[in-house]
Amino acid sequence: MKKVVIAGPSGARALVGSGVGSSVAVLVAGEDAAAVGDAVAALRAAGLEAAGWVGDPSAAEVREMALELFPGAEVVPDAG
Repeated sequence: MKKVVIAGPSGARALVGSGVGSSVAVLVAGEDAAAVGDAVAALRAAGLEAAGWVGDPSAAEVREMALELFPGAEVVPDAG
């Protein structure tokens, strides 16, 4: 089963080169649109599935968006 990690921009960037494979997708969430976009771009360049959410990372909508973007995946709590 694929896992979706919800992470802030810095936590998401830490996943680049960490050895996580294709079984992980990342939803980057944060208030700073530029930081979210940069983190998503870095993840995608590293070959990971990634999407971004600009807004409060603790909002219930973030989890809902992760489930919608990556159907059937298990959502893992915020990685930072």
